[in-house]
Amino acid sequence: MKPKVTSRSLRLVICLACLLGALCSAGAAQTGAPAATPPPATVVMGTGEIPVTTSSPEARALFIDARERLDRLREREAAALLEQAVAKDPDFALGYLYLSRAQGSPVESRKLLDKAVALADKSSPGEKLMILISQAERNRDRAKSLELYHELIAAYPRDKWIRARLGSTFINRGQYADAVPELTKAIEIDPSYPLPYNQLGYAYRYLENYSKAEESFKKYIELLPNEPNAHHSYGELLLKVGRYDEAISAFTKSLSLDPRFYRAYIDMGACYVFKDQPETARQIYRKLHDSSDDDRDRRSSHFAAAVSYVDEGKTDMALAELQQAHAYAEKLKDVEAQSVDDVIRGRILLNAGRIAEAEESLRKALSVVESSQLPDSFKQNSRREHLYFEGRIALAKQDLPTAKAKVEQLRQQVEAAGQARYAVGS
Repeated sequence: MKPKVTSRSLRLVICLACLLGALCSAGAAQTGAPAATPPPATVVMGTGEIPVTTSSPEARALFIDARERLDRLREREAAALLEQAVAKDPDFALGYLYLSRAQGSPVESRKLLDKAVALADKSSPGEKLMILISQAERNRDRAKSLELYHELIAAYPRDKWIRARLGSTFINRGQYADAVPELTKAIEIDPSYPLPYNQLGYAYRYLENYSKAEESFKKYIELLPNEPNAHHSYGELLLKVGRYDEAISAFTKSLSLDPRFYRAYIDMGACYVFKDQPETARQIYRKLHDSSDDDRDRRSSHFAAAVSYVDEGKTDMALAELQQAHAYAEKLKDVEAQSVDDVIRGRILLNAGRIAEAEESLRKALSVVESSQLPDSFKQNSRREHLYFEGRIALAKQDLPTAKAKVEQLRQQVEAAGQARYAVGS
């Protein structure tokens, strides 16, 4: 009899999936010292949208097109357009900012954001604030990021892109109830703007208001019936509520619109994992690996296969897949992803009762971060996370005093950092 999805393995699957999603946007090692922060922007109050400052009308047109494609998760297309835009205007700060978001390589993304920061003084005050927000987010400075968002929205309360962006930021932080009013406001500003319907669907999904989520996703599809992401987002909701066959149909539709939309492969495979058909899931992951020309997609295929083996309780096979994913992280020079791999490996080993190996992997994860040029704020988060794992390991060794001491250290550090919402997992 095949193993069923236990609550523990389900939590691990969700944890791995969340971490995998984070890899797509979190970034990796810096190639040099962080760009200096320009002085704060002075914003004149207004009611319209943030201007797009460029000396080239052609660059402006390319940027507008790219921004819409980026909203639809067509990153490769957006990146190609934005590269043309900054070639036409090398001082186009906002162009570099958006190119950093569209660029798949974490290393290149950081370089591009540094370029935007360096050019920020040549842009309008609103654009400069947008750049400083992205810099704060990269540095994991949540308080600064939110402070700048509030300043920006006070100056441009009718900018739908900023409202939607703030809503997305709240979702990424797990503040789903806070996301809803921002996304709703974006829709009020422009009911034909598709992105906030998609993000609102996710906010409601996480709030377990599934009827509202379905309503939002269906509206997103109505506005963008030929966009793969619209069908994929609805498929994720169907996967969440256990309507697996309907979800598979949605993911199939997404891939029919864009065979390179790798997210649909990953989630279609997850449907088969939950249907107790893990080998079918892995066939889908192999198809993604073999059909993609992008090492990030290939990495994702191995990562997803690792999840499927964890769910079956096949620890060694999961670790083998994770090692192949790790090889791509090394090839991509993605230090943050390498650290995540070591953390996941440690968690898998810890859950399998292989305590000494888990301890070694988790120490390696922290060492990789400490020796990198990642922001200090990221390193501090990693140290706090490591305290949590040290407590878990102490518990596994039945060393209750040490476990309590580690938890107390973690509590004090979290309070000192002002991170009341810091989640240590389970």
